[in-house]
Amino acid sequence: MKNLLIPAIPLLLSMSGPASAALLWTTSFTGTDGTTRNLVNTTTDVAFTDVLTADYANLTFQDTSFTGTVFHHSGNLAGGDHFSPRTNVDNPGAASPQNGGWWQSEFRYAGGSQRISLENVVFDVVWTNSSGNRQAGDVIVRDITFSAEYSLNAGTTWNPIAAAQTYNLTVNPGTALQQYQNKTYTFASPLAVDHAAQDLWLRVRAENANATAGAYVNIRDISFSGTVVPEPGTTLLGSIGGLILLRRKRRMHHN
Repeated sequence: MKNLLIPAIPLLLSMSGPASAALLWTTSFTGTDGTTRNLVNTTTDVAFTDVLTADYANLTFQDTSFTGTVFHHSGNLAGGDHFSPRTNVDNPGAASPQNGGWWQSEFRYAGGSQRISLENVVFDVVWTNSSGNRQAGDVIVRDITFSAEYSLNAGTTWNPIAAAQTYNLTVNPGTALQQYQNKTYTFASPLAVDHAAQDLWLRVRAENANATAGAYVNIRDISFSGTVVPEPGTTLLGSIGGLILLRRKRRMHHN
């Protein structure tokens, strides 16, 4: 039996094929005022069991004279469930007390012990006005550029997840409220992350793209999709078990 199993193991491993991507976890936000935001991770794939801690860092603004609270916490954003930097991205020349121009922030994920193959990151984005309210859709172009980078060495080097996207925040004119847009950033090749040895950092930036209509850019949640990489021993045991079952079926058939 032993001699028959060993040559067949590579064949079984090759036949198993890569697992299809699944939604691993989603990051949402909470906050009780305009001074800070908490990050809450919710896992969705049963194979992904890591409990990651997350926070944001280095939230910076183009307007260096920024005063007051850093997050919108009024209107539709009063619940604190958005990452809502209080700067008018679509109008860098916005007069005080609005503040205008780009914002940039890091999102840092630590802990866990699993290895994953990360395929894409999705940002759920919406714009609001200076009062923190979503407005009815209109025909005004509000172009912004949204970029996303990652680092696996604590910010020593940053690499783009994918090319920055420039898009119009205004969608579905005439709707009751401005709609959310899911913006997907897909890695050119899946990113291998070993949570036991590496922290995953993201850096995102929202900036104006030649429009001055005015819009505050907010993130409702961030979703991470990919696959959990099984431990080598687990894969090997599964392959051996499959081979044993296959041999039993063959014996029963011949008998």
